[in-house]
Amino acid sequence: MMHRDATRLKRDAQRVFEDFERIVGEISQSGEERADATARQLRNGADQMRDRLIDMGESAVVRARRAGRHARTYARSHPWATGNVALAAVAVIAIGLLVRRRRG
Repeated sequence: MMHRDATRLKRDAQRVFEDFERIVGEISQSGEERADATARQLRNGADQMRDRLIDMGESAVVRARRAGRHARTYARSHPWATGNVALAAVAVIAIGLLVRRRRG
């Protein structure tokens, strides 16, 4: 689910940047000095925003990988604790199914 959200966010951001570039292009083609200066400022702002989004994405990937390594290390170091959590999850699901069956 998280991957789909990230993919959707990336696609939406790309559309926004494409629309933005189109608008900036139209402004800069108007030929006016002031419009050209505004278009340059807008383009610089968009470039900075794109760079920040890329950095945020890369940082999120690094953090997710780090969290995965920590979880794997913990699970290997504490197999009983990990097993207990899994057993508790199965018990909660089983109890939920039993309660649902009695009500239904």
